[in-house]
Amino acid sequence: MKRRMILGLLAVVAFLAIGCGVVRPTVVTPSATVTSITRDAAIAKARLAAQQSAPELEMLDARIDSVQAELFPTAALAWRELGQDEGAAVDGAVWLVRVRGYFRYEGMAMPGGRPAIEETDERDFLISARSGDILGSSHRGRPTARIGVLA
Repeated sequence: MKRRMILGLLAVVAFLAIGCGVVRPTVVTPSATVTSITRDAAIAKARLAAQQSAPELEMLDARIDSVQAELFPTAALAWRELGQDEGAAVDGAVWLVRVRGYFRYEGMAMPGGRPAIEETDERDFLISARSGDILGSSHRGRPTARIGVLA
């Protein structure tokens, strides 16, 4: 009788402790992702990178209208979301950050030609959720001017 009473009392205390937030059960599942970089940190990093020049891209104008970030369990899934072949291989989760607005830049010149001025409405960045490193970026530029062979 005493044993049942003690077990019942312990069950009530445990129930109350969990309900009051004193003890929070942790459930670990195989799909749980470890992130060191928050959504806000990934957005801030992508916002800054979207406004800067990059290899083969000299940024001329940059206006940011909106930024969205989505956490993917693997980089391969994020690259597929962008409709591209798999890019940088990385273990763990990645943030896919889409920066929308207006971006005008000078691209690489073709041999014997002038540099092309291109524009795009979106720049996408893959950021490691663990380290915060930018793993890759994507943009779909449209030619606007100065395309051709030097006279």
